[in-house]
Amino acid sequence: MKRLNYFCMILLLCCVSFIVVNLHYTKEINRIRELGTTDYSFQFYLRDSTVPSQDLLHFFEKIADKYDVSIIKTDSNTEVIKAGVFSHETFPYKDFGIQQLTFKEDGSGSYTNIQSPDKLGHIPTFLQAKTIRLITLKNYFQDTSHTLNGQYTITSTKSINDTEIVQELSHFFNIDSSTLLTPTFETAVELINRDLLLVALICCIAFLLLSLTSVYQPILDIKHIGVEKILGYSNLEIFYRYVKQNILIMGIGSIILNSLPFLFFDYIPQGFSAMMLLAHFILLQLYLLINILVITIIQRINAASIIKGFVSFKTGFYINNFFKCCLTLLITILMIGVGNSMYEEHQELNYQEQWEKQGDFLTLETVKSGNQLWQDSLSGSDKAHQYYYSLYKNLTENLPTYYIRSSIINPGNFSHLKEFEHSTLANDIPVLYANKSYLESIGFPIPHTSKQLTVLFPASMKENEESDENLAKLIGLLSLKYEEQVIKTINEVEVECIYYESDWTFFPYNETLSNNFTNPIISLVNDNDMSWEDKAHLSNTGLSSPIKITNTPQNQQKIEQILQKLPDDSYFKFSSIKSIQQGRVDSFRDASRNFITLFAIICLLSIVVSYFIVRSMFLWRKSHIFTMKFLGWTLLDRYKPILIGLALLYLLPLPVILIAGKSLFPLVLFLLFAIADGGIFLFTSLSMEQKNLVQYLKGENL
Repeated sequence: MKRLNYFCMILLLCCVSFIVVNLHYTKEINRIRELGTTDYSFQFYLRDSTVPSQDLLHFFEKIADKYDVSIIKTDSNTEVIKAGVFSHETFPYKDFGIQQLTFKEDGSGSYTNIQSPDKLGHIPTFLQAKTIRLITLKNYFQDTSHTLNGQYTITSTKSINDTEIVQELSHFFNIDSSTLLTPTFETAVELINRDLLLVALICCIAFLLLSLTSVYQPILDIKHIGVEKILGYSNLEIFYRYVKQNILIMGIGSIILNSLPFLFFDYIPQGFSAMMLLAHFILLQLYLLINILVITIIQRINAASIIKGFVSFKTGFYINNFFKCCLTLLITILMIGVGNSMYEEHQELNYQEQWEKQGDFLTLETVKSGNQLWQDSLSGSDKAHQYYYSLYKNLTENLPTYYIRSSIINPGNFSHLKEFEHSTLANDIPVLYANKSYLESIGFPIPHTSKQLTVLFPASMKENEESDENLAKLIGLLSLKYEEQVIKTINEVEVECIYYESDWTFFPYNETLSNNFTNPIISLVNDNDMSWEDKAHLSNTGLSSPIKITNTPQNQQKIEQILQKLPDDSYFKFSSIKSIQQGRVDSFRDASRNFITLFAIICLLSIVVSYFIVRSMFLWRKSHIFTMKFLGWTLLDRYKPILIGLALLYLLPLPVILIAGKSLFPLVLFLLFAIADGGIFLFTSLSMEQKNLVQYLKGENL
């Protein structure tokens, strides 16, 4: 028991320290991205810039000299690159942890936090949370894969005339100042992550174990405590014997854990040591808080009671029952988690069967953007959409490629448009977006059309052609870029409405829509002249990707050949829909296993608590129990009050688990635990009663 108690304290100390390190590690990633930002700096953003890189470089050098500022471009894909034109007088050296900038004459070389052949100096960072390179803008533009678009920072350690600088920037790029200063993207790293949650969960379990072992230790040592009191030891002296080892562990551990960063880290974040000490201090306070129960138990034990063979242990009994209630609540929550995970797994399995029935297709699963594509995507440039569209066109020219996606349109959301003020259309209208190749593959008759946008309606909707045309124009309007949607009206959208006969059922190929579409509206996707919205969806990955290619060895080989010829270092991976769907199923299955594992751990703790409930009850009412046994009361009669309490404790969560658990499995699992726990409770009680009745009545301790 003592070893487990010490182990829990060491584990808690390490976990709390890890949480502090994890939080600062995440903050460090954000700090690295913001390096160079001062109280006098501001950002501006370029997209779709056509200015030659040399002209841009000369202009920035002019601005830097004129206003004594540094201009830094930030790229933050796999690593953070800070490329700039620098003012040696006002550059924020302190932020980067360097004393000066001494690049080579040709602008080459870098300051970084990793080993590099061209390294000129070291930038200290916390645990190298993210690779950073500080280079010249001239060196940056020598790599033709880099783009001019992105985020730029005008920075200085002194006050600057930002108004004049913005005016010059606006004039040079021929962009109004508000657009120039409007962020085209935002990036941030969330403080809460999987590792943090896992360690926090371990902390909770370890703290619970620490509480149990701390409280139960004096229960096991009642006779020894009584002897100490007879010998004249005070309550505080006895209490100190129980807590001194853990306080010593915490003190030494805290000193070591606070010293290690100064010995092995080249950079300590601001507030790190203070937060580490505060976390350890809070842990100490929590430990002392649970030990209030320990000193309460010690105070209940006195020399007279020990001599008489009687110790009132009502407090210990109620403490154990409190732990039992807490554990039962935790088990209930875990059972709900098990039920939800298994329900989602079952839903995904059914959904997987539906996807597999549609055929074995390959789709775009993963994209790792190269620098150019990454910057274009972040800046919202049309070049990113054009990149994906070029890849799609390449696929359609070399092998049968289908474009399929779906959505739900609610005309009620557009009641501000006069065409839909008094619309009688249904609220949720399914729309399928598909190209001719897909429709031909399923035998759907393709009508001849001369318009760029063609919308197919089922013949059953032909009664109100005017509403259909307005709806088709709305679909066309929504396919435009947002800036065009704002200035265009529905009547300006050119669209051709065609009606199709017969009944058709389509699988939606949408991970949020599980029901098939029957006679949906079909927006015909033009592979040769695709709308802006259809192009935008080409960058979707996984089940959301509209690209579908029949899974054959020949097609896989052709796809690989096309991907190998990509103009940059972007990485694209096509996988079968079946494997992607299976990955989703496996994730829910893993979640169920994790919940069940936690359930097993908490159940073991609950059973341990049940054992100590029996033990504390004997300490409290052993004479009464054996008197009833001597008078012929049955086992169930002797423990009737506590068995009723346990039954209520197990019955109350049942409706919650039944409703929120979404399946019968967690309910069955909980009932099995309740039966096992009740059985162990009775078995423990019976085994303790089997001891010599005469010895108990004489007052010997358990």
